[in-house]
Amino acid sequence: MIKHGLLLTLILMLLSSCVQGQSVTPVVFTKPEKGTFESPKGTVTEPDHEVTWIRNQLTFKLENSEVHPREETKIQTESYVIDGLKDEAVEAKINKAIADKVDSMIKYADFKNIPPSQGLYIKYPKDTTVIPFVSIRFDENFNYNNILSLSIYTTIGMDKNHENRIVISEDLTFDLNTGNIIHLSDLFINGFDYETVLNSLVLVDAVSKTEEALDSMFESYIYRGGFTGIRSDVGFSLSEYGGLTLTFNTSYKEFDNKFSYSYVTIPYSQLKDAWAFGQRFMSEESLFTNPKITRQNNYLYTFTIEKDDFVLNDIHFTTSSVIYDGIEGSWLNVIKTLKEEDTNRFKNTLKNDVDQVNYWFHANVVSQYMRISRRFESYKFDANGNWLSNIITEKIHMVTQDGKMLTLDDVFIDGYDYESTLKNLLSKYINEEYFMFEDGKIPTVDEAYNSLNFSLSYDWITFYNFSSTPPDQDYNEISFSIRIEDFKAFINPDVLLK
Repeated sequence: MIKHGLLLTLILMLLSSCVQGQSVTPVVFTKPEKGTFESPKGTVTEPDHEVTWIRNQLTFKLENSEVHPREETKIQTESYVIDGLKDEAVEAKINKAIADKVDSMIKYADFKNIPPSQGLYIKYPKDTTVIPFVSIRFDENFNYNNILSLSIYTTIGMDKNHENRIVISEDLTFDLNTGNIIHLSDLFINGFDYETVLNSLVLVDAVSKTEEALDSMFESYIYRGGFTGIRSDVGFSLSEYGGLTLTFNTSYKEFDNKFSYSYVTIPYSQLKDAWAFGQRFMSEESLFTNPKITRQNNYLYTFTIEKDDFVLNDIHFTTSSVIYDGIEGSWLNVIKTLKEEDTNRFKNTLKNDVDQVNYWFHANVVSQYMRISRRFESYKFDANGNWLSNIITEKIHMVTQDGKMLTLDDVFIDGYDYESTLKNLLSKYINEEYFMFEDGKIPTVDEAYNSLNFSLSYDWITFYNFSSTPPDQDYNEISFSIRIEDFKAFINPDVLLK
């Protein structure tokens, strides 16, 4: 159990951040009612210790639909239905809760229903603003150990060109034993003072965000001072790799995210002596009709991290490399080759093109594959240090155990015209404005197709391309998935995750 030492450490971290970081003048806000936090289910006194999670054997049905409640407004929604639980009553309960939540978010197509925040009605008159576009989409964040954690994002376009938008989200985290909603207290061992610790960690994050972030495409909030602590209305979601993400609605006036909700992620590693969700909802018998057991390495699985900070060709480089245990043999040769390729890219980067480069290399084991992510961020500044432009690229590789990088030719069976299928999907999504092209530079279908990365999971093949542009133009993003079950007849069964 975490003792008072951790609380003292967190307080010292907070004081250190306040001294070294930006000076924040507290803003006095009316303190809302804290509400009551629910008690945890059952009793867990020892922290999680298993280095893997067990995947829930659920299948999902995801469908898109579009409605026009009025001529000038378009609403795109996703329906999300789970299948695979032995207990059909619990399954129906969860599906109803998801559907009800989506229905409740359609109301934001009426501007008057958007949660008010400081300055909202100054920029957008309350009685005359019409919403042209609303998109409701799901993120499946965590699907392990009898827990299903979802986030539902409502993106509200405030103009037809998508140059301004408001994002409102709702989190749903289910206990698959009962279909009940999991509470924040359930995540931690009994008796742990999670409120105090989370408040300290949130504040440490907040004092580092007193100015608009350099990388504005991540929509990081600005801290206005006067954090009053988490309340019972704080949202949360679990993730497979990152940690616990807390969702702050616009009633938390100390966080300013341009009328959108704000988010703070607490890495699992920071509270590894307090987490209990990995064991709290486990059952003696499987809850699923499919008895298969598949495991995924979690935050307790060990890894090696290397960081470097250097100047080359008068350019400032920061690099970070994370390699998880279990990577050996041919995989190490692939890592060596890619890193050498990236090092040569650094050497050939010219000062007149860029002033700063941030680089991340991440490799972990996913079933029978090694998954590699390589991310480059290049920044250019003017003489006064103002950000002029940046270029961000990210490459994903799925590598077989003999060192071969998986291609779409490997994924689909011989003779199947996957290129036409994917181009048809891209054409449909581009025409329906499914993607965000905020600088107005909409790619052709061929351009979009030729830039795609892909990644395999147990249920989905995800395709995406991420690129950034100067700060006044935000970002372009292509991201969509196809469900493996829907294309099973055309997919090589040998490539599916075991």
